[in-house]
Amino acid sequence: VSVTYRCNSRCLTCRVYEKKAEELTTEEFDRVFASLGGAPYWYTMSGGEPFLRKDLPELCASACRRGSPGIINIPTNGILTDRIPPMVDEIARRCRGAQIIINLSIDEIGERHDRIRGVPGNFGKALETYRGLRALSEPNLTVGVHTVVSVHNVERIPDIYRYVMSELHPDS
Repeated sequence: VSVTYRCNSRCLTCRVYEKKAEELTTEEFDRVFASLGGAPYWYTMSGGEPFLRKDLPELCASACRRGSPGIINIPTNGILTDRIPPMVDEIARRCRGAQIIINLSIDEIGERHDRIRGVPGNFGKALETYRGLRALSEPNLTVGVHTVVSVHNVERIPDIYRYVMSELHPDS
């Protein structure tokens, strides 16, 4: 489910933020989820940056209320350090019947990550968001890391993997 094309990153590997489209309202998404019924087992609430939508918890709750997804997956660049953990906590509480998977994008280490993502300080903010997510105690929450493999980092994937596993210890 593409909840927005808006994005606060300017990644070398993506230009989703250049797409111009009206976003569906909360009510319109509710009607879409109602029309799908219980069929979808897995929802990925993507974008752009999904957490730019202040109504993301309501969208996820609507998907759960209108159906019975087993999984709601949300990828994020992690830039919105003050917003993401509280929103994830609310989503996890409102969607008890679903496993909530937050996949934080880590495409490199340090300034290399910032260069790929096009945002100075993105790596530090992503780590801060990661720590905030790990501090949550919701039983239906999984915190993972994903990486966009590209020409900008493919040679360093083993180093990135070692860093993520030894320093972050993600759930997935």
